[in-house]
Amino acid sequence: MEQVGRKALLAVGPLAALGLWMQLLHVAVNVSYVYRHENYESLQPRYDFLFIPEISQVVTHWRALQAGDFRVDIWLVNVYRMFGWERMAIVALPLLAAVVAGVWMLYRQVAAVEWPMRPSVDATMCYRRRCIVVLLSAVWLVTGVGMAVGHRARTSAAGPADVGAAMQAGLDALYKERRPDVAVERFPEVLRRNPAHYGATFQLAAALDAAGKAADARAVWKTVLGMAEAYGDKSTADFARARLSGR
Repeated sequence: MEQVGRKALLAVGPLAALGLWMQLLHVAVNVSYVYRHENYESLQPRYDFLFIPEISQVVTHWRALQAGDFRVDIWLVNVYRMFGWERMAIVALPLLAAVVAGVWMLYRQVAAVEWPMRPSVDATMCYRRRCIVVLLSAVWLVTGVGMAVGHRARTSAAGPADVGAAMQAGLDALYKERRPDVAVERFPEVLRRNPAHYGATFQLAAALDAAGKAADARAVWKTVLGMAEAYGDKSTADFARARLSGR
């Protein structure tokens, strides 16, 4: 690569992009959640997913990433799910700025190299130690502010109070009023505010079953099963399996 110079990027660039995409699939998505969601444990032979392209982890992880549901397990994504774009940005922007600054410095040093004259490139950070300490302190400070703002929003009257009211309305409609058609409209209100709400997910599946929407209920029961297994809730996992098998 050092001898051919910039032409090496024609080969390295696409391979690097492919490698980055492959790493993203397996870092951004929780492997165990996909394993259970795709029912890999029921395959015979057990490890068929390693050899059948259409159910391989590359394909199923890509589907999970596109779905953007609980299988996507990135910390910043969970901040967005709980608090919204604004508070996620408060946390993410200083981290993104640090990444952009590092990439820009590396690019400038590599671009300044005369390839025929200097085949080797030594990329070094030119900033002093105290500058790095200041940068990290700024990241930690802004992260702390972001988490404090998020906590305040989470505990305000506009947060859990509304979630609790919507949850109770759904429970009343499903179990007291016997109106599952109303309940299937209430539980999604909870999930819009908190997509990882375990109880609302379970109750939505139950309400869809009671409303006669079997196909929609099956999709939600799969989500319930994945969440129950992730939390180690055996009784709920067994119940979800029973519903998925039609019992």
